[in-house]
Amino acid sequence: MFNETTTHYAERLEYNQLTPLVAVNFSFNAIVRTYSNDTATLYIVNSNKDDESIRRDGVIPRFYGILAHDHDKKYYKYGTQHTTCGTHLSRELKACFCCMTLVGLINSDNSC
Repeated sequence: MFNETTTHYAERLEYNQLTPLVAVNFSFNAIVRTYSNDTATLYIVNSNKDDESIRRDGVIPRFYGILAHDHDKKYYKYGTQHTTCGTHLSRELKACFCCMTLVGLINSDNSC
């Protein structure tokens, strides 16, 4: 299983550089990508969500099995089968529920 989370940092270390770039009056976006199995979790920080950073991580290109993800096109070249990430599925189902409630197809006491 893996996940990508965008976060913000005040310093950024570019690949092949030893001196960090320091943000002044702004912050750098970074992607924290986690790779997990039953016994371990690996955290890797990247500056982009692109395919190059996935290849640089070296985890997904070696993975054979069912890959759970957000259906971003770049993931379909990896793994042997694909499924929807549970967190993304939960968000999509909640959005459907809220839309159905707002248009009056279902009645609910839960607020959306």
